[in-house]
Amino acid sequence: TLALNAADDAIHASGSISIADSEITLATGDDGIHADKEIVYESGNLLIKRSYEAVEGGSITVNGGTLTLTASDDGFNVSGGND
Repeated sequence: TLALNAADDAIHASGSISIADSEITLATGDDGIHADKEIVYESGNLLIKRSYEAVEGGSITVNGGTLTLTASDDGFNVSGGND
């Protein structure tokens, strides 16, 4: 179980992020989860209570799990990687 409240990105990687079998609750002023390369969400429960962009990465793959996202801009944003 992970719970974070952050002013900037709650979870950030210059590379890739893979998440499986997790209980994650995030509140942030920017990105809930940001990876310059890829984000792979396999399973678990992700709750993003507050964000600008909930999930942002070079590519995003969701294979399972439950995602509840709140964003003032994009829920999912596939960007150039460092947007």
